[in-house]
Amino acid sequence: MKVIILSGAGLSVPSGLPAYDDIKDTPEYQAFLNAHYNEAQALADNICHRYESFKPNQAHYECVYLETYCQSLGVEFYHYTLNVDNLVEKAGGQAVHLHGCIDDPHSIVKHKDVSSVDLFDLEWGHNDLLIVLGVSNSGFPLAAIEANALAAGAKFVNYNIEPNNETCTPTVIGDLIDTFKFLDHRNLPPIELTEVDLGFIVYQIECNILGNDYTVYLTPSTESDFSESRLVDTQERLGMTLTNNCFEIKFDLKSNIDDGTLFEPPTQSITRRQLNLLGRVIAALLFSHSKSKNVIAYTASAVDVRLVPFYNLLARKYADHIGYDSWCSFGTEGINYAFKKK
Repeated sequence: MKVIILSGAGLSVPSGLPAYDDIKDTPEYQAFLNAHYNEAQALADNICHRYESFKPNQAHYECVYLETYCQSLGVEFYHYTLNVDNLVEKAGGQAVHLHGCIDDPHSIVKHKDVSSVDLFDLEWGHNDLLIVLGVSNSGFPLAAIEANALAAGAKFVNYNIEPNNETCTPTVIGDLIDTFKFLDHRNLPPIELTEVDLGFIVYQIECNILGNDYTVYLTPSTESDFSESRLVDTQERLGMTLTNNCFEIKFDLKSNIDDGTLFEPPTQSITRRQLNLLGRVIAALLFSHSKSKNVIAYTASAVDVRLVPFYNLLARKYADHIGYDSWCSFGTEGINYAFKKK
């Protein structure tokens, strides 16, 4: 299984860069296409100088969120871009520039006529996902690559400011900073959670967060070790009795689980970057799990006071994204959280 992003000029338009349709007929662009090497290199150097000051927009960061999510779960990820700007890299991601990049002006001249990768040679699998961002009708022959992907059973998702009349799949219309989000069922690969039978089913998945192996597991809340006070408080806040469609969220270092030292802190402090990535992974897993299992509510608790800011971040930032209301309360055992489907 692999996830591929193909991005065009529309990805960088919100950053202030021009759309392909706005530059394709300009004298400068036509001169570059028809120039001999030395002249083309001078034009490329000028473009590189002008593009250096631009900054990534939110859509670039959403691409990076998807990239790191896939990497943490061992899913192949590739971002191919028609753009020569380096805004994906500035956002912290990686991209294969089909027509060169301003970080290497020579590459723009080298690949002005022949792309660095022939996307029509890509092999597609049944669970693969191709996400197209901001590629115009005239920017790339999308219909052909769409046909290749769909014929193999892959999924094709197309985002652009206007519809593509040549593709079979409907286009998601709008500015990418408004329409393209990492936490969207259209953009997440189909992840299989492992089912562990303990007399009841626990769903779990292993992920690698920047070098640390974690296991995230979802246990039926009815089977969790709730104290009486926590159970009463949680059910009052949810306005319901916990059922089999309610799950307790837990995560731990895989080494702790293997050694029987549950929830022991890592030997090295967890960085904010690691926590942010772990939060996105957990949110995406909950998003997928909640859709497939029709989950009514999730519960969680923070026993280690150092994790309270992390849980608060998850509750504030992601609960609404995945369609849940959230509550938290201070109890004798720590802080308890509840998330109820809207």
